[in-house]
Amino acid sequence: MSERHLRLIAAALGLAGVGIASYLTWVHYEGLSPVCVGGGGGCERVQNSEYADLIGIPVAVIGLAGYVAILGSLLVPGETGRFAGAWPTSTCSFRCRSSRTRWSRWHR
Repeated sequence: MSERHLRLIAAALGLAGVGIASYLTWVHYEGLSPVCVGGGGGCERVQNSEYADLIGIPVAVIGLAGYVAILGSLLVPGETGRFAGAWPTSTCSFRCRSSRTRWSRWHR
């Protein structure tokens, strides 16, 4: 598969991520119940849980920023663009998890 095809696939997935994260951000700030495709109310439970924000920032906003960064990295050619796309996904994932753990320990 060519790099062009991979970038198009990444762009499509990134746009889907931006759409979902935008929707969840809107639901959060409007105080609405999210539409759950699977049914059963699990989406609402997650949206209202203690894990729905990180030090006061909704996780959906963090995800939105990450997807925008990934889409932005697709505009950068070559190895630099691949590195720039990998950085937000790996670094934010690790830092968000470790920050949440530290925050939970400090505020018990």
